[in-house]
Amino acid sequence: MATPLSGNRIRKELGRFLPSHRLVISEPSHNVTVRPESVPEVCSVLQYAQTESVPVFPMPEHGEIPVLEDWSIVLSLSGLKSVLDYSPDSSLVTVQAGATFDAFGDWLHDKHLALATAPETEGPIALWEYLLSPEVGRFGPRFGAKWDQVLSLSAILPNGRPFRMTASPGRSVGPDFSRLILMGRGRFGLPLELTLRVHPKPSRRETMVFLMPDLPTALEAAWRVAEEAAPEFLEAGMRRTKSASQAWLSVELWGEGNRLSVSKERVRKRIGSAASSVENTAAASIPASTLGPNAIHGNLPKHEILKELAPALEAVQYDMDVRIRGFLDGHACVIVRGEDVRMKACPESSIMHSSPDGERMLMAMAKELDPAGVFARVPSLWE
Repeated sequence: MATPLSGNRIRKELGRFLPSHRLVISEPSHNVTVRPESVPEVCSVLQYAQTESVPVFPMPEHGEIPVLEDWSIVLSLSGLKSVLDYSPDSSLVTVQAGATFDAFGDWLHDKHLALATAPETEGPIALWEYLLSPEVGRFGPRFGAKWDQVLSLSAILPNGRPFRMTASPGRSVGPDFSRLILMGRGRFGLPLELTLRVHPKPSRRETMVFLMPDLPTALEAAWRVAEEAAPEFLEAGMRRTKSASQAWLSVELWGEGNRLSVSKERVRKRIGSAASSVENTAAASIPASTLGPNAIHGNLPKHEILKELAPALEAVQYDMDVRIRGFLDGHACVIVRGEDVRMKACPESSIMHSSPDGERMLMAMAKELDPAGVFARVPSLWE
């Protein structure tokens, strides 16, 4: 008769290829925390989990790991945090996915480099968590969304097999399976190494905030700015309270000297007389909006944004915060935070890049590719 699966048994089995000090049992949570320090060790953990049908949860800095009746494995990637390669000629950096943005940001700062997108979450967040979670981050039309910064990756599949997607800029053909891993929020694999695009650190970042008469006017101006000026960061928004409503447009530009001045004039020209007031100010003038309780978000085509927002704006009669950013390829990411907010195209908090039908398709594919359900619950970390 088979020995019942328990924390001690999981620890004993994993102890065959991992030292005991990197295996921690939590009886109240019914899980064993594992801290591998190499890709082969991660493969061994996932292969064991698949054999025993043990659920695996990567350990996030944000969000909670579900407590199950049966035992599970919590996979900490904190031991995989090194910068593996840097090519100044191609402006590419290969870094392990367990590195936090704080630590990786310090490394970039020392080399006078910067990433084109960044999370807004307060506190530490790892690269893998930012890329798999519904954290939208700050991004704009010049460099694209967070997934556009990943040129290639190495990942671990639910069955424990390593996966590597390499690409040569401008020369690659065929499907990009790395997008399936990144945009599947962990259902199809967990990234372990990432090759990211980096950029010279700008000598100056300037944020221009335009106060607009209403949200439709701000949106119309934003599309003009995106198409003709392509700033590094662009966001239209509206904050409504019981006593007042204010719409605005925020544009961040990188550069220096005459080049920066020309970019600013180009933005002002595209906005025209729609703005009632213009400020050159720090980004702090518009408080950051992060995903949290009572927030929904989704990627919508240009012609559907106001149509989808209309019912929410009419139904909610109290505080509401609306952020619209990205403005890429005729689409923008819409973030709405408020009590009892509903949007037909974005019925779930986790839908950032797909339709409801697309989400159901992803779930069906995940069940086929991961029949033991090892990664089946990964998305719930950020629901």
